Amino acid sequence: MTKRLLFGALIFLVAGGIVFAVGNQNRLVLGGTTALHTINAFEEPGRLIYDVIELDEPVYGDYEVIPEIFTGVKPGRPVRYVIDTRTWQVTDRVSLSSAVSSDFPTIDPRRATLSNEDFWMVNLSKTGEPGRKYFDELAHGNFSSGTISDTFRLPERFYFGSEPTFLPDPNRAGAGLILLKRFDAERERDAYLLFDAHAVAAGPVAVLHCEEATPPCFHGSYYPRETAPR
Repeated sequence: MTKRLLFGALIFLVAGGIVFAVGNQNRLVLGGTTALHTINAFEEPGRLIYDVIELDEPVYGDYEVIPEIFTGVKPGRPVRYVIDTRTWQVTDRVSLSSAVSSDFPTIDPRRATLSNEDFWMVNLSKTGEPGRKYFDELAHGNFSSGTISDTFRLPERFYFGSEPTFLPDPNRAGAGLILLKRFDAERERDAYLLFDAHAVAAGPVAVLHCEEATPPCFHGSYYPRETAPR
């Protein structure tokens, strides 16, 4: 399969679960769950690796009605599918254990569509508890180890107001920083936190304080100065 076909792959949902489609003929149902965001996809000889955050049920209903959001959100987890590109059948499925709802995954952008094991995402640590809640945990997972063992949780009444953004270290392959916006609900102030991507649990290495709160933002991207769009 060519890179053009990989970029042309579509993920959509039907009653039977997640459907993975490449071109007009190659379609397969991956599972009886739902998903919003892909982690990554890459090719190896004879197979396609597809990494995704699977959710136990659709989450859009938990976005309503503000401010009572995520009151009944269900768990989600990172899942790796291995697909045979000759038969277009799933030959393996690796699910990383998680009891919380996770979303907005990111990777080192230098590894997009290439072999990759590390990823970062935000969690709702209070999944399963009553009442409204929001993303308050940053987690680093690794498919090769099958673990999500590097995690940082914010104190009570603090929340993440953006998805994780990976800032690559230009001098070290795989190294970089994770950038996230943090909202302080008591003081109604924002700050931007920077984490060592491979030592998330140690806490932020830098905190950039804002004078006031700004609207939350789901998505973000990073461009080095010399390649930033004008």
